[in-house]
Amino acid sequence: MKPYRFDFLGLTSASLCMVHCAVTPFLSAILVNVEWLPMAAYLFFGISLYAVLEATKYSQNLIIVLSLWICLGFLLLSIIFEEDFEFMHYFNYAASLGLVVGHILNIRDCKKCNHNL
Repeated sequence: MKPYRFDFLGLTSASLCMVHCAVTPFLSAILVNVEWLPMAAYLFFGISLYAVLEATKYSQNLIIVLSLWICLGFLLLSIIFEEDFEFMHYFNYAASLGLVVGHILNIRDCKKCNHNL
């Protein structure tokens, strides 16, 4: 199996996280019982954590590795403080987008280096 399979998992999770952040306010407005919606952010974070952990095991590019971990840290902070600070909602988008870009760059780098794992 290719080592960048975890990057595809991370791409999917971060993309779904962005969709979740965009759709949640609309769902909250039309649905009465949406108590589970904030917990979905933690699910996406857990999947992203696993994807970053596994993807960075194989990456030899320190800049990509650091970028992925920094974006993941920002995602966690924005999820934790989203209720207290409204502007943190925008950090969710930025962190998720950073994870998407980081995983894409890691896939490109991994293919370029032709890892044989």
